[in-house]
Amino acid sequence: QAVGMKEKFPVVHLPAGTPSFARGTVLDVAGKLAAPYGQLEIRPTRGDIQIVGTDIAPTPLLVPSAGLDEAMEARLATTTGRLSVKPRKTAGGDITLMIERDGGTPIKVMADASSRITTGSLRIGATYRIVGVVGQHATRSGALDGYRIWVRDAGDLAEVAGATPSGSP
Repeated sequence: QAVGMKEKFPVVHLPAGTPSFARGTVLDVAGKLAAPYGQLEIRPTRGDIQIVGTDIAPTPLLVPSAGLDEAMEARLATTTGRLSVKPRKTAGGDITLMIERDGGTPIKVMADASSRITTGSLRIGATYRIVGVVGQHATRSGALDGYRIWVRDAGDLAEVAGATPSGSP
């Protein structure tokens, strides 16, 4: 937790070219704070990141039916839902998908190119268990919206039920 942040956790925005760290790696991170689009981030240089040990990975928080909010930002979260529409891929390689949840608010899920997730690995109509870090991209300054789950790699997307066949030929 950043010093003086009072339960507000920043997302660590790693510099380009930083190697990935195994899950459970404990890091000491220093850097400048920024809040683009409402998401609090710490932005270290490569020299500001030190491995200090290992620990068990945190247990993901279950996303409530009301959806993601400010209290979940930068936390590991999980939810289950059906992929309702074809995922979109940006020119930069990020993938966006929407997960429809029974009795719950739909959740936007993002995967950047480093996750190695492809649109071809996702099936419309299938149900997935999602794990990832909650981030924010607010629509305007001060807005408490634009929350999404950023998956880290293919291990964060588990298909738990196949696509339901449609009733038409």
